[in-house]
This record gives sequence, structure tokens and C-alpha cells, in this order.
Amino acid sequence: MKFYDVDNVKMEGLNHQNAIFGLGIEQKTRDEGPTAYFAVDFEPSFGIDATFTCLRIEIVEAVPCNAEGRPTPIAWGCSRNPKEQSGNDKGSFPCLTAVFCSCVCP
Repeated sequence: MKFYDVDNVKMEGLNHQNAIFGLGIEQKTRDEGPTAYFAVDFEPSFGIDATFTCLRIEIVEAVPCNAEGRPTPIAWGCSRNPKEQSGNDKGSFPCLTAVFCSCVCP
């Protein structure tokens, strides 16, 4: 995701990991003027706690997921069964935490 025309930035707790539980995005309207904007809130897990406003958000890449919210093998460029890749029977991906990084499936 890319955020454009960012304003009102508040950021605390930046560290080496910066894991988040969630990302809240709410469209708002101004009391004066026609321009709508977005209020963005990073829900912290460990590290960064941030809020800001912006005028535009661009989705750079979207990863297809299954019903449980796990990326599908095709999304990661993997051709094998996820159970075989992870070594467990839950079908989780060894690279699931690397959603915002490059990922190589074994």
C-alpha cells in the first residue's frame, strides 16, 4: 500500500520488529471543503503505534487468500501443497509473516 498527501502523523514505539495486529482505514469528510480524506490507524502488536491522515491510498499488490485468510500457493509462486512446504498438517505457510517482504517457498 502507498499513502499519498500524508498529514497529522503521530508515531511511537518504532523498533526492530514493528508488528501490527491490524490496520484501520476510515473515510472521513471535512467540516469545511469538499475533499474527503482517510484516517489511518496501525494497531500495534510489538513496536510501531501510528496514526495519520491522507488523501489517497493505492493498493500496490494484493495476495489471494483462502477462506481461513492464508495466502494461496499460487499467490506465493509455489507449486507444491502448503502442507508439504510447512511440514505440518494445518496448511500454514513458512513465509506467512513475510507478507510485506519477498518470500521464497522451499
